[in-house]
Amino acid sequence: MQPARLVKTARDACWASQFHYAPIDREAIRKLVEPVKSFDGMLDALPFVKPRSLKNELEGFAKTPEEYAGKGDFRDFAVSCYLYEKFAPAFDISVPREKTVFNGARLAADAGNWRIVKKALAGVKPEETLAGLVGIFNSSLKKLLELEGVQADALVKKQFKRKSFSSLKPFMESLPESSALARECLALKGFEASGAAPFVLVETINACYPQFKIPKPKGRLPKA
Repeated sequence: MQPARLVKTARDACWASQFHYAPIDREAIRKLVEPVKSFDGMLDALPFVKPRSLKNELEGFAKTPEEYAGKGDFRDFAVSCYLYEKFAPAFDISVPREKTVFNGARLAADAGNWRIVKKALAGVKPEETLAGLVGIFNSSLKKLLELEGVQADALVKKQFKRKSFSSLKPFMESLPESSALARECLALKGFEASGAAPFVLVETINACYPQFKIPKPKGRLPKA
């Protein structure tokens, strides 16, 4: 198997599994969503998505622990799930989106001089598994961009001066000619830079579950 294909499989497995372990009512969120099934359709739909409004609309679907006094906002998990259910069909995800569950398993990806291994032992808390999946997803995304020879940080900084979801569509429309995989990965980096993404952000894990802190991506943008 080619290195990029192997790394993409690791990314997709972790991406498709995340929301099984997130503190949300996924089935209720899914019922609210009209999925978008193409990249062009995603571009058309982006201006009508308002993450700040979604936070309030989805508040009842986020499961904030009782007596939680931390700095995290558990509604962010619900917003990411909504965006996943809406936009993931527009991406080439190589594993079943509905049935992938990472439980009591060992996930490993090895591509040349890059290797990542994460064990999710049966019986561990869901948030620990979730943090592991988010860590592998981000490492895999970074490696895919490297394998595709794409300088994502420079492209992101050119369009995003701060976190702004309204900057996402112009960013995607300005992407250079590249492979379908590179375009997908750049789109995901754009979502990350906007502050609202169809995957669980590292910042959300670190704020809500600081005991599982994941290294933050370099070149983070200031908040809107």
